Amino acid sequence: MRLRFAFLMFCMLIGATVANAQFNAVLVNELQPLTLACGSGAPVPDGTTVQIFWDSLGNGPTDDDNQPIEGPGFLQVNFNQFNLNGDALLEIPGGFGTDPFFAMASGIPDPAQNTGHPLYWLRVCLGDEGIYWQSDTFRVYTGGITEVYFGVGDDLVPFTCLTGVCAGCPSPPPVENLVASQANCDSIVVTWEHDQIDIDGYRILVDNTEPYIYIPNPATLRYVDLVGIGGQDHVYGIRAYRICGTGQDADTAFSTRTTITGRKLVGPPTPQNMTASDDECSRVLVSWSVNTILGLDSFAIYRDDVLLAMMDNHNAGFIEQYFDNAPPAGVHEYCVRGTSLNCSDGPEVCDNGAAGAGPNCTITNVNASDDDCDEVCITWTATCADADSFEVFRNNTRVAAVFNTGGPNFTLCYVAPVGTGTFQVRAKNECGTGALQPVPGVDGTRLGPPTAVQDIVASDNRCDAVCVTWTDHPDADSYIIRRQGGDIATVAGDVNSYCDATAVPGQTRTYTVVAVNECGNGAIATGNGGTRLVAGTGTATFALVTAGPPNWTYSMTVLTGCLNRVVIRDYCEGTTATAPTGWTVTVNGLDSIVYATTVAAGAGETVTGFGLSHPTCDGNGRWGSGQSGGSIRGPLPVGDNAEIPTEYAVKVFPNPFNPQTNFRIAIPQASDTRILVFNINGQLVREMSLGRMQAGFHTVQFGGADLPSGMYFARVQSGVFHSTHKLMLLK
Repeated sequence: MRLRFAFLMFCMLIGATVANAQFNAVLVNELQPLTLACGSGAPVPDGTTVQIFWDSLGNGPTDDDNQPIEGPGFLQVNFNQFNLNGDALLEIPGGFGTDPFFAMASGIPDPAQNTGHPLYWLRVCLGDEGIYWQSDTFRVYTGGITEVYFGVGDDLVPFTCLTGVCAGCPSPPPVENLVASQANCDSIVVTWEHDQIDIDGYRILVDNTEPYIYIPNPATLRYVDLVGIGGQDHVYGIRAYRICGTGQDADTAFSTRTTITGRKLVGPPTPQNMTASDDECSRVLVSWSVNTILGLDSFAIYRDDVLLAMMDNHNAGFIEQYFDNAPPAGVHEYCVRGTSLNCSDGPEVCDNGAAGAGPNCTITNVNASDDDCDEVCITWTATCADADSFEVFRNNTRVAAVFNTGGPNFTLCYVAPVGTGTFQVRAKNECGTGALQPVPGVDGTRLGPPTAVQDIVASDNRCDAVCVTWTDHPDADSYIIRRQGGDIATVAGDVNSYCDATAVPGQTRTYTVVAVNECGNGAIATGNGGTRLVAGTGTATFALVTAGPPNWTYSMTVLTGCLNRVVIRDYCEGTTATAPTGWTVTVNGLDSIVYATTVAAGAGETVTGFGLSHPTCDGNGRWGSGQSGGSIRGPLPVGDNAEIPTEYAVKVFPNPFNPQTNFRIAIPQASDTRILVFNINGQLVREMSLGRMQAGFHTVQFGGADLPSGMYFARVQSGVFHSTHKLMLLK
């Protein structure tokens, strides 16, 4: 039954105008089309006015019921009458559907005889036909949408056709051919047509905003809006009205509202933020903007009332710019006006402007420091109102700049290259620079740390230390001696040598020297490798100085390396020994007599005073020192040393050891003998060539002070005999 209206409801839900109203009602008649005669006749045409009345007492339609007041206020509805539209909206002539909703924005009528929800009824007056249609009352509810359907049947609101004319004050017909101007510069003119039969005037609502404008009995059907804002649409709603009765009994009826949209052109806007520069070089920059471009076709730029140019406009907020290149000297007035092809020129805005030039000032008292390690500070005096900044030059190259704070005294400190340079200053602004001053410039110096030390030499032939020497540096206050990159000592600037007594024997290390002064450490020079010789290594000769018995005295001359130990073997039982100055001596039974010192003897040194004493013994003994050894004239062997072994044999003791151990070697016949020591990686770390050893028992000492802790393998070779022994050095 309501299929036609389904689509209507969907459209109305989308286009609802009173979203938060007290009530929203849709009124639909598609089941009882209204006709021009009671019970028959043609359908009432679209456009016929349908009036809405409020049943204020809840007693049904009566002549004293009034139409609700239109408006957005309290207890006001959005419309109180509408045009029949069934043919256009529903394809049902004589029917209707309200679009938009019939709604009340705030408040709710409270008829005395209902539950609080308002009652309304509809009337269609057909005076020319001598009839009118009047509906029963219907109720609208707050919250949601009230759907009211008209017709005969359950849940429908019926219309009744009555003869005669409508009581009260019938509504006049709506205006026709409503037109609003779109192209005037100063106003919006609204015109319309109307038969003006039995009416008292017209009411106009602008932009749906009260107050209403009443035009009683106009001679010309027009309204001129002089206050509407230009450049935007304005909506004009017009109703004809008639006043029925007089005094307190007067009633006013309105036609259905007819609306039209009009627009007023706008004149050019006033330029904003207009400025004319006085700091541009050889030109004046004129800039401005506008907050709208409505009515704006272009801009006119004037200098001293003379038109310079016409410029196209851009978007609102765009910063417009015009450059007056090479203007006459002096200050000039610049003005900007917006122009419109339709509405003439707008107001002008002006500002004075002038072309700028480079600074012209004198700079005096220029000085540059010569006593700072970190920077050079340049000072000067100047009063230059037309300068933005000052530039500082070193050797004709710009190095820095400072802002012109007004002065007159200025200072600039900057990290200059180490050394002396010539400094000058000049003024600068956006339009150019002044001359470099003074001429010639002044010298300034940045002190710096020393350059690299030259001719560094580290020794590799000393037993007690590594001694480093170098060439004296003229800028050094002191020197830092470094070993493998780490500082080990500092000496005064008048010293050019240092001996490193903490050097580890046998390890080659790189030594370098850094010169130091008040500005810091100098450059690090290329180092030189130095080595402290390992004690107990090298070669020597052992010579008899005086012969016994009972006393034998020997001397030892070091040929290579550093020797700090001499061992005498194969001596007679009861032999005693004395040591040279600085040496100690230990007699170990018949195994060995050991001479030792804490200060090794180096190559070229001769030590005298190795003494042996025995009252009756006279013969040949053997000595060993470092990697050398031989026979000496001394006490004859006795005891076990006199026996000749029958086969080769080797015994190592102690093992593990720290830092030295002994090889006891039995040799049955004279043989060339040597000992080779390897680390766990198979690398040869020591080779001891013992020469041709006579038949007998021999003890050879092995020192590991210069070797790291760990496992080693010793290979003993004598003639065709060889054997390998595991050694464990524990430090």
